[in-house]
Amino acid sequence: MAANQRPRATSGCSGAVQEEGKHPVRPRTAGNRPRSARRPTSTRVRPQSARASQKPTTERINNRPQLSVTGVYQEIVPSARKESSRIEEDDKLVAWRASTESALIAMADLRASQIDNLLHECDRLHSLVDQGMNHLEWTQWLKAESTVFSNDERSSVSMMEAILRSTMHVMNRETVLEPEITLFLKTACINLKVCMGNETSFALKPSLQSLFALSKKPQNDSAFRRERVIPPLLNYLRSITITGNGEEIRYPLELLVYVAGILKNICNDEGNQKAFTRSGAIRIFYDVLGIASNVPLLNPGMSVGLKDNWAQLCVQLTSLIRTMLPTGAVLKLFSDGMMHECLAKVMVLYIHHHELVFNITRIFSKLTVDEPWSEFVGENELSTKALMEVIKLYQLHYDVLIRALFSLGSITMFNQQAQEILCSKFEAQKILISLVTTYSRKLQSTSSPSREKMRLVKQLGRNEKEVEGTETIEETSEPLTKDIIADVLSKVLCVIANLSMIEMNGCLFAGSEDFATSLQYLISCSTVQNDEELVLNVISVLANISYYQMEMGKNFILEMRGKVFLHVVPFLFSENIEIVIQATRIFSNYSRISEAREIMHREYMIEKLAYLLSHAHLNVACAAVGPLINLFSSATKETAIIGQQIESKIIDVLERLTAEVSHGETKRHISPTCKALFNARHAQKAWEIPYSEANTQRFIKLSEELENLQDNGIGDSWSVAQNLMSNFCTRMV
Repeated sequence: MAANQRPRATSGCSGAVQEEGKHPVRPRTAGNRPRSARRPTSTRVRPQSARASQKPTTERINNRPQLSVTGVYQEIVPSARKESSRIEEDDKLVAWRASTESALIAMADLRASQIDNLLHECDRLHSLVDQGMNHLEWTQWLKAESTVFSNDERSSVSMMEAILRSTMHVMNRETVLEPEITLFLKTACINLKVCMGNETSFALKPSLQSLFALSKKPQNDSAFRRERVIPPLLNYLRSITITGNGEEIRYPLELLVYVAGILKNICNDEGNQKAFTRSGAIRIFYDVLGIASNVPLLNPGMSVGLKDNWAQLCVQLTSLIRTMLPTGAVLKLFSDGMMHECLAKVMVLYIHHHELVFNITRIFSKLTVDEPWSEFVGENELSTKALMEVIKLYQLHYDVLIRALFSLGSITMFNQQAQEILCSKFEAQKILISLVTTYSRKLQSTSSPSREKMRLVKQLGRNEKEVEGTETIEETSEPLTKDIIADVLSKVLCVIANLSMIEMNGCLFAGSEDFATSLQYLISCSTVQNDEELVLNVISVLANISYYQMEMGKNFILEMRGKVFLHVVPFLFSENIEIVIQATRIFSNYSRISEAREIMHREYMIEKLAYLLSHAHLNVACAAVGPLINLFSSATKETAIIGQQIESKIIDVLERLTAEVSHGETKRHISPTCKALFNARHAQKAWEIPYSEANTQRFIKLSEELENLQDNGIGDSWSVAQNLMSNFCTRMV
């Protein structure tokens, strides 16, 4: 059952068979056909038991009249009734039965056009049912024999059957007109209350099906609350929690799926959400999910059909929880660490149920958008494990995969514990690398279908005609577009970028040649350049992994520096600030390698970075300083001359930093900026290039400000500044 679809309406019960979206059809069997009570002829004397003030007598009990189809009463022979079925009747029962039968007779005599009168009588009957439910003997009252109604065999029927036959007769209409919606809700609600405790009643399933059909229309949501339908529905769902282990549930799971589906459909209404919260419904939903997560463990021999019914029930409840996620009652369960752990257990136990897994991943992706919740969910190892299991199994189901990856990316962005657990316990790096390489090939084949066609011919040994209609090796039911591939790759690379912040994880990713090749293709792919999110994540992964200079093994990202340089340079001038910063980090990491510095000198990287020093965004200017530190450390004469020219821009950055030193982020940039300025002047000194007097005067003035900031947490920046000042002063013209 899809996440937003409704429960399947199936036949097979003793009640009326009904098609999807229609109200119940009148039962065709003699035993189940409701009888309309007709008023007796004027010559009939009203039975004494119909009077509320009349006390029961032996004569009245033994001479109880019956209302037949034609309206003529016939005496029922006492021997036709079983002695065991007799119920001791008190005044309250007699009065309630008389009033109830009066309402039923009135309802039977009214036509469909008399809708106002029908609604009035339904309200009266509903009040009588509520009145009876307040008594401890309510179940005995329902079993009491009716003094008016009988079945086809002219035998007395119970009050419960009399009520249900009358209400089902009212509901048995071919069309549901707008004024009749309220009538349907009223009668169905009465049926739910009367059938409570009697799971075999013929009216229960048709009533739920009618309610479910009405719940599909959003305009009816408030009517469910107004007609008091929600409380009995919750009581049916609460019956699951009575056993505690999911065994011997009173009502069939098929019917409870309808109950949950109705509640899910009407939960978009704000008033209904408040009603759920006030009645403690959220806790009921959680308890039912908790039982569902334990049922397969307690019953290892459970049939496939029964397990599917439990999964269908969870589908409806998880969809409801996702809708109500912003409410305080639901978030309270998440903050207590209860709900997300329960959902993780359900997802693992029913991991092969696509609709249920899809619903739960939607909940996690919606919840982890906010940083506090991402960090909180990440602290639960079971949640992380469940998401990883889903990613492993649903690699070709893009709707589930993308949401699971998004959740994991949000969790690992803020939770270091989750970063460590994923690779150490679940070997996430292998799965993630496999996803990147697989979807990179899919993107490549989508861009070059003829090349993919040749690959399939070679790998599968098929001729071209056989491969003509084949898109990929694994056939999928959903169309695989470039946008879907880019979305999957973006989410995977976000997780990898977060995990690679830990050295152990970063080295594992850096040691995969296939992964490095895939990154090189992605950074060079024109399709990727049109997807800003994917570009950012590719650049971030390259920046993080290129940081590690491995003592054992190769860092294939660093080995491919020549190819990577060519494609990263254009991103230095992107309008996206974060992309520019991450791109400069790549050059900072590569500039530690002498061969890479030679390439960067040939490509005039100092001039390109000098342009960024004047960037309006201070963080971009500070990021551009990083590569200059290493480039000036091995500068040629030409580089030294350029250093003299851009020296003033570095001082500009330092002045901007000292002006904003009160911000914690700017303090850590002072030291690298001073080092870049120091190396630039050192290169001029090595090649005997005269210093700029104007720059020297500016720095001496700036050094006084740095001295005042010595105790303001600038740390290493002060010692670097002292060396710079002495160097400047020594070479003053």
